[in-house]
Amino acid sequence: MSEAKQSDSNLKELLKIAEGNTVNEYLETLKNLPRPAQGFSIKAGLKMSSNGCGIGVFAAEFLSAGKRIDTDRVLTAFTREQAYAFLEAVPNNELRRWWLEHIYCLDDLMKIDMIELDTMMLNHSDNPSIVTREDGYDYTTRDVAIDEELTEDYRTYDTVQYYDELCKKYGVEDFSDKWKQEISCHFYSSDMYKLLLALAHYPAFPGLPAHLL
Repeated sequence: MSEAKQSDSNLKELLKIAEGNTVNEYLETLKNLPRPAQGFSIKAGLKMSSNGCGIGVFAAEFLSAGKRIDTDRVLTAFTREQAYAFLEAVPNNELRRWWLEHIYCLDDLMKIDMIELDTMMLNHSDNPSIVTREDGYDYTTRDVAIDEELTEDYRTYDTVQYYDELCKKYGVEDFSDKWKQEISCHFYSSDMYKLLLALAHYPAFPGLPAHLL
């Protein structure tokens, strides 16, 4: 997965998105489900999840274990200052909460795919069907049947202090505190948890350093 760090020179572009109608236009596309999901390298669709998690992403074809599911998309990364400026420019708290609920925290930064918002609709599972490998791409952890939901383990994401601050500021449930507590109860660091998860779900995990296998 390629990444693009946004500099101050193109913060104006981010603010245009914040001030615009991006989320409302996207939400309109969710009113007529099911529909095909965009931004994946495999056939997938969006529909309501049966587990009470709202809208989810479902496989529209059989996927064998180890199948890469994502495209070479570019994630927009926010520094602390950019994240605060971006959310201040969003018209209201409802839309601010939507952005915060659909943002990744990776490599000590808040990140989001500003182009393919369907990729933000993957729900959490303690037994995920996809996992991110060392190369940064997402792969299936096992065979996935047609119409099975694609899920990931949110506990593999990083905790970012300014994300926590923004969640508290705008009244968003901050999952990171829950994840930190759960991981610390098992005496795992975040990186160790990711490694253990990878080994548990995909024992012959390609991409891991040889000395860790």
